[in-house]
Amino acid sequence: MRSARGQSPMTRPSSMASILLVSILLGTAANLIPAHHIPWIGDWANYVKSQAATDGLQVIDLARARDLLAAGTHLVFDARAIASYDAGHLPGALPFPVDDFATLYPQYAPLLDPSTLILVYCSGEECDESLLLG
Repeated sequence: MRSARGQSPMTRPSSMASILLVSILLGTAANLIPAHHIPWIGDWANYVKSQAATDGLQVIDLARARDLLAAGTHLVFDARAIASYDAGHLPGALPFPVDDFATLYPQYAPLLDPSTLILVYCSGEECDESLLLG
């Protein structure tokens, strides 16, 4: 279908502006409705470290993790998906995927008390699964 000017209705600037406006409104509404929305501005390069600091959690490097594993002082949880855990995990780590929290927590609850030291890890510095579990 062509208009009098020879343009299809969807290529007119006013139609494109309307589509853009509706997209912006829908995107904004979709971000504001959930309880945990995506911030408009953020330091995504350091998101995990800054969120951990906000939550009062300590982020450690690989060398410190090795020391803690060798000392055997911490209960170690792997927050990655079961398939990732099955593909390889830290020695002594227990699988505790964030998505399976409700199912697995009752199993691990007897191991936890206020004096239990816990090390939670996931797939790297930019992974937030350990934060979600922590």
